[in-house]
Amino acid sequence: MLPISVGTVHLDPAPPTFRQEKLMLTIAQQSHQSRDLAFTVVGFFPSGEGYSDTVLARDPEEAKIRVISDLRYSEEGGDLEVSCVLDAAGKVVEDSTADAFDMLVESDALEILITHLRETIPGPATSAADASEASEIDMLNTYLELFELVLSDAPHALDGLTIGADGYADEDLTLRFIDSMGADHEIIPAEALLHLARKSLQLGFGPAAAQIESLATRARSAVSLAVLEAICES
Repeated sequence: MLPISVGTVHLDPAPPTFRQEKLMLTIAQQSHQSRDLAFTVVGFFPSGEGYSDTVLARDPEEAKIRVISDLRYSEEGGDLEVSCVLDAAGKVVEDSTADAFDMLVESDALEILITHLRETIPGPATSAADASEASEIDMLNTYLELFELVLSDAPHALDGLTIGADGYADEDLTLRFIDSMGADHEIIPAEALLHLARKSLQLGFGPAAAQIESLATRARSAVSLAVLEAICES
């Protein structure tokens, strides 16, 4: 496992108490959370073969990205040109013929996800009260620090990844990471990335987070290996 250390984070003067931070996070979650709806994404592959899939998402754009990214990062791989998105009643809610492929470059999707979370998640907990809740915020900040380091030192490490890197177990792809608070962690990079993506989706940040969730789920070993190699070589 690799010892990785990051620089000190300088907090603003008079940081909020932990209970204030927790209240900020709770309000953000309540204001952004929404009920997932069923959407059917219809399209075709470059070969001309038709395809459709029904997924749960907050809106048609997120549904489209979920289907496109799931296919891109699947074992078979492949780019889907989306022709339209239907709601549960079969009504066209998005006509995609003029903009058939909307996946982001992975580094751009990751940067958007991190920016959204940094604007919402409080900094490292400043009080020992409610230890389990403090631990959740601290874990999120640690994961954010890790991927901020990746974007800083090897910004294109995740670009173009597919399923790949077969034969690796999670214990072979575990990173030792020392965060800005001096805490020592053993992290599976893909698991950390998946946690960030799901938290971002929970807070209402859709398409970029949906793409990263698919990447971290379907290309798990490839993601972890790419992060390890990027940090080692930087």
